[in-house]
Amino acid sequence: MQKDSTDSNLSSGAIWAAFDDAFDPDGFGIDGYEILGELDRGGMGVVYHARQKVPEREVALKVMLPKYAGDTEMRERFQTEARAMATLDHPGILPVYEVGEADGMPYFSMKLALGGSLASRLKKNRVSIKDAVSWMIDISAAVHFAHQRGVLHRDLKPGNFLFDDKGAIYVGDFGVAKMLMVDSDLTDTQSFIGTPNYMPPELVDGSAIAATTAGDQYSLGAVFYECLIGKRPYAEYSNIASLIQAIASDEIRSLRSSHPKIPLDLDVICSRALARSPGRRYSSVDAFRQDLIRWQTGRPILARPVSLLEKATSWARRHPLPFGLLLALILISGAAAIVLSRSFYEQNTLRDLRLHEALMSEARSSRLLARPGFRERVFEFLNQANELKASERSRVEAAAALVKMDLTVKPEKSVIHTPPLLSPNGKFELRKSDGDLLLVKAGSMQHLRRWKAVDRDGVLGAFLPSGDVVVARSEDQAGVWSTDGKSDFTPLNTQKILSYLSISPAADVVALGGEELELIDAQTGQRIWTLLGNVRCQPVWSENGRLIAVAIGKEKKISIYDFYTKSLVAEKRMSGWPQSMAFRDAGDLIAVSCDDGTLSVLRLPDLTEVATVKTGPDSGTVSFEEGGRYLRSGRQSWEIQEAIGYREWRRSGIDGSREITEGDEGTVLGMRLSPDGRFILTMTTAEIEIYDTAKGRRSDFHNVNNQRIDVRVDGWWSPENQRRILLQIPGGLESMEISDEGKILHWKREEKVPGATILDIKSNGDYIVEVLNDEDEKTLELWKQGDDAEFKELSEQARPTQNLLVTHSADETVVASVKQNGTIEVSGAHSL
Repeated sequence: MQKDSTDSNLSSGAIWAAFDDAFDPDGFGIDGYEILGELDRGGMGVVYHARQKVPEREVALKVMLPKYAGDTEMRERFQTEARAMATLDHPGILPVYEVGEADGMPYFSMKLALGGSLASRLKKNRVSIKDAVSWMIDISAAVHFAHQRGVLHRDLKPGNFLFDDKGAIYVGDFGVAKMLMVDSDLTDTQSFIGTPNYMPPELVDGSAIAATTAGDQYSLGAVFYECLIGKRPYAEYSNIASLIQAIASDEIRSLRSSHPKIPLDLDVICSRALARSPGRRYSSVDAFRQDLIRWQTGRPILARPVSLLEKATSWARRHPLPFGLLLALILISGAAAIVLSRSFYEQNTLRDLRLHEALMSEARSSRLLARPGFRERVFEFLNQANELKASERSRVEAAAALVKMDLTVKPEKSVIHTPPLLSPNGKFELRKSDGDLLLVKAGSMQHLRRWKAVDRDGVLGAFLPSGDVVVARSEDQAGVWSTDGKSDFTPLNTQKILSYLSISPAADVVALGGEELELIDAQTGQRIWTLLGNVRCQPVWSENGRLIAVAIGKEKKISIYDFYTKSLVAEKRMSGWPQSMAFRDAGDLIAVSCDDGTLSVLRLPDLTEVATVKTGPDSGTVSFEEGGRYLRSGRQSWEIQEAIGYREWRRSGIDGSREITEGDEGTVLGMRLSPDGRFILTMTTAEIEIYDTAKGRRSDFHNVNNQRIDVRVDGWWSPENQRRILLQIPGGLESMEISDEGKILHWKREEKVPGATILDIKSNGDYIVEVLNDEDEKTLELWKQGDDAEFKELSEQARPTQNLLVTHSADETVVASVKQNGTIEVSGAHSL
């Protein structure tokens, strides 16, 4: 968040007068922070230990050195670091909390890592091989994550790897990320993209043009080299000129040449990452990481030692004259060897082709089985196959793997604590005590009310969005108590044995489950809706309160109902009895844990299976965490790897005149683009769906209570409100509003003129309507701003087309049409 410089109490005049390179921690302040001391300083900034006031936490506060305030390039570099780190959300990259500027001095705050840097640890003593490998695996994961998002670090070195107080390692300092340097003074280390000892040979001319992911990999290899033997590459060169010359022309000495006890495989891995030619390094930082994991887990590594031929080629490139003389000698004596080696080459080629096919087959099988973590296995096989032979099939397999969602196990096993149930205003808590339910003041044990249990199952309780308390299975059966100091009590109209209590997050609606599921208005205590059958587990609501998921009846299945329309959305039979369910906040997924140890992730609305994990019986409550990025079941958790680069448009291609028959409910029969081009509304006979044109995927859906499969649902975007939709279904009208993210916020029924069917809503707000009179005759009318009292008759030529969408704006016409292959094609500025 950018801070206004006028809010700061930092005086730039005093700073410039008193300090040259950095601010004294006692001599300045930045609004919202208390400076506790200096941690470190680098070429362009100083890092302070600070306490952020809101939210209250200790942070690292990096402030640009005053001497660079007028230097446009250095300011851009500093801001680039902040932007790069702020956009990279990864557990191995120091998170940025706030970006701001105070009296013209840029700053940003980030996670405080008090465990020191890798550089400081290396200065004290050599680290163990086990720790070096483990750190490099974690670092490589973070760097690869940045590469996937188009960010090169360009200055990877031990000083930029920091530890927190728990020993976790982080990548920091993206000060030269994406920077193109123009200073060519090679005697100044600041003119380089990176630090010389860790700089790849292709960058020794000080230019960033040749910077690639392979360059970052080389730097990681150099850090790994130093971790294993305690010395930097080319440590024997004491001045910058000789160092640069060595990087440009000399090979790095192998690890085992100076430390024979270093494992051979680690020597091979490190040498591969440090190869002089980028093409001889690993295909990616992740491939480097995977080989380290193989060594760590006792499996064979994929890298091979540098062959004699590769060494000779490298030597020849650096020594052309001696190589020419040697080549003449080889040509004279090598004719016979060519004949012998040809047969050997052909045999090796055939072997490599067979191995390539086997690896491609393994990649395809892993993708089709789609077991959790399948993406990593697919890419591992593809990388091995590409080592033998690059092919178009590899790219196709990689794309096919990316379009499927995957789950990967999170390594950390965090302890789960169940917090007390807190009221929406944070003033009260509900706590359990020997089966009784207590209402207490937050943060204290002073209880205001106790509801005694009448049996061993105890009392059910929860807070409503309004803040009142719902209590079930007490001596009063079920009811709502006020928390504002009054004695108001509203009994809930239920006489059933109750086992489950669930509250809608969007309204004061209570779901009580037992012998049946009752949905009750908490304000009146009256039943709104009842679903028959024994409730098997806790019902759950979607974030907007529109959908409720239940496991009910005698079958091992879950059912999704639309509370707005009181209709069934979808059902799915499960492998066991559902024990716990959770919606993702985005409303696109639901996770279901069953008593047979199966955890299933299902996509809404049709409940297609995305992933299935075997967790073991009694795995605990299932939940989505951190905005839906992670999935947890008991003490186990997984990171959700989203599908990448796909479209979710439904199959289509029906002509408007074609007769609709049973089974066509899932076919797109109409669609319309929102006035601003952000969303596409598609209509079927059974539901509408909203698609985000920028993301190319569905943002929400709405089931329609349409009993006629021969009549389609129709819908229009409101000309006055770009986020309002009007729907026409047989016998009625509905309206809804959506958020800027495409989520449905409000839904209601609208009044409809009997015998009138809306055919189109024009951009000026006028309706084109087909009206059926008392003699069953149809006429075409134009209703001014939708008012049936202000109408005029139209000719049949004014009847709108059904199978094309045309949206007019001030300077363009955007046309969308449904193609026979099932895609939606949009022409104009909003092309998909």
